[in-house]
Amino acid sequence: DKDQVIQYVNPTGEALIGKTKEELVGTKIKFSTRTGSVVDFPHAETEQVTTVQLFTLGIDWNGAPSRLLSLRDITEKVELEKRLSYIATHDHLTGIPNRTIFEDRLKLAIERYFRYSEIDNDDFFFSIILLDLDDFKTINDTYGYPQGDKLLIECANRLVDTMRDSDTVARFSGDEFMIIVENITRFADVEQLIQRINSAIKAPIKLDETTVEITTSMGVSCYP
Repeated sequence: DKDQVIQYVNPTGEALIGKTKEELVGTKIKFSTRTGSVVDFPHAETEQVTTVQLFTLGIDWNGAPSRLLSLRDITEKVELEKRLSYIATHDHLTGIPNRTIFEDRLKLAIERYFRYSEIDNDDFFFSIILLDLDDFKTINDTYGYPQGDKLLIECANRLVDTMRDSDTVARFSGDEFMIIVENITRFADVEQLIQRINSAIKAPIKLDETTVEITTSMGVSCYP
């Protein structure tokens, strides 16, 4: 009704919510019922979440002005959109961000620097690190591309584990990785970080039937 108290629920609505009509009628809807709104419904019994889009139509119910609320299940559509967005922004092999996310976060890092530098007199900057695995082609030629892929995945994982959650580690192409490190106040911190990255990558990597060691070359740029 006009006060958002449920007067009737059809069998489809019962199945979606996981409650009977008797349990629902008389209770009050506590979310926006505006047409086009998207709501996540956890099933009362299974706790499986269904995403629905709402459509509202003004009607007369037993002589009183009310609203007919229609629920459209868009769970598969939402999951597909999330999956496509992930594919577009993450490297298919390692699962870390790709060039697209890197470029977006670089723009944000620049914007944050200018925004905070206006209100904070502390000297700080951010750093961009370009990392290239040395002689990676030799790994592919010697052990095969599947083993080369495993090495790339392991290196990506090590880089992510070495960095802070606020940093961005992205795979640019082939054996090239890019890293954004924000809120740095000392160049010595960058030097220590490079040492940690070198140590992480140089540690032996176990492939299927052998163990390999690889080094990396890095270039560092600090902004501003």
